[in-house]
Amino acid sequence: MKYDVIFSADDYGPIPAINDGIIEAVNADCINSVEVFVNHNNFKESIDNLLHTCQDKTFELGCHLTITSGKPITGLKSLFVRNNLIFRNKNGYFREYTDLRRPIGKNNRKEQVKRLKDELHAQIDQFEKDGLKDKLTHLSCHHNALFFFDDYLDAYFEVAKDHDLAVRTPHGRPFSRHKNYVKYVELMSRTNLSAADRLKLITFAKSIPKLVDKTNNPPPPQRPVYHINTNYGPVSILKLDEDDIEEKAEDKNHDLVKELKKYKDMGIIEYVFHLITDDYNKLEVFKKQTEFSSCNYTGIDNAYFDSRMAEMRSLIKYKNVINAMINKESWNKL
Repeated sequence: MKYDVIFSADDYGPIPAINDGIIEAVNADCINSVEVFVNHNNFKESIDNLLHTCQDKTFELGCHLTITSGKPITGLKSLFVRNNLIFRNKNGYFREYTDLRRPIGKNNRKEQVKRLKDELHAQIDQFEKDGLKDKLTHLSCHHNALFFFDDYLDAYFEVAKDHDLAVRTPHGRPFSRHKNYVKYVELMSRTNLSAADRLKLITFAKSIPKLVDKTNNPPPPQRPVYHINTNYGPVSILKLDEDDIEEKAEDKNHDLVKELKKYKDMGIIEYVFHLITDDYNKLEVFKKQTEFSSCNYTGIDNAYFDSRMAEMRSLIKYKNVINAMINKESWNKL
């Protein structure tokens, strides 16, 4: 039996070593969906390189929407609440995912969501501006930040339907991992979110399985049944050595095979990967690429590049085992 899956690689765009790793994985028939940041200076150049280098391969492009890394395309100017810009910091970059702000008052919140939708539209429109609209099939979001609050998720769904695009579902598995992640965000947000908003963060995360499984009115955009991100990590305190990476790669392959069997007969499932070129001798060189990036991409933490190498190796080394088990599906078939 084969399992219907989409294998997605996140974070394509601003970091060359990540781009090169994703290109290698596409050419090795390990990845069939690439999630692309648009809010950086070399967007068109990086996409052209991907399309040219992988021209003989079948894969799709997704817009990796972000409100937590890089700079806003729209600027998101002038909305001040409690002396803080809502989405961007004083230097014009997006606030980190643990430093988001929620305005006080119903009208201010509506204004924030309006500006959020303007920014999401602008990021998607970047594909059309660069002649790539026909290549775009779906949306995903960085840090899962658009899954934090109900009005953010509504905006995500509304924008997707406006552009007639499928979306990465907010329903992640294992669900315990998402809940623990949200608890961490809530803990780190104690200085910038009110107690009421921190409670909403936690309660909304718990409600997501019921929310996305029921029939909504209006119905949400097309999406996979689940997204699976168990391959990411570990968040290493100490640098992994070559033997550690080899061991982690084997473990990740074993876990992936178990995950595939667990979700049989459930429909199309998206597996999310975070990759980088697997060259341990260049690990420190790759780390410096984030330091010299003008995009300030929080969340692409160079402390975890060794873990990305383990993910990369788990796909490349065991691709024959994995590919024998799966049918790589299209977002257009959802």
